[in-house]
Amino acid sequence: MLALWLHVRLGERRPRSLRAAVVHAILAGALLGVLPQLLDVLIGEEPSHRADVAALLGIFLPIMTYMFLASLYVIEQLQRRLYAR
Repeated sequence: MLALWLHVRLGERRPRSLRAAVVHAILAGALLGVLPQLLDVLIGEEPSHRADVAALLGIFLPIMTYMFLASLYVIEQLQRRLYAR
């Protein structure tokens, strides 16, 4: 829901080409790939409630939101290409 809100809210600042949308998707995938390592570093060996909340709100939520937002960018660009024909 957060990604959809951002998608609508960004308006003219969204990627205008399929190439730019795919670059966003690749970057989001790379961030998703390093997510477990980032969470491991932040939480550490002895997890605490504060570290868990900080990891969820500071690392996990932004990366997942960006992943869904980048997916929306790609879908939007593919739809534009499909309907342009």
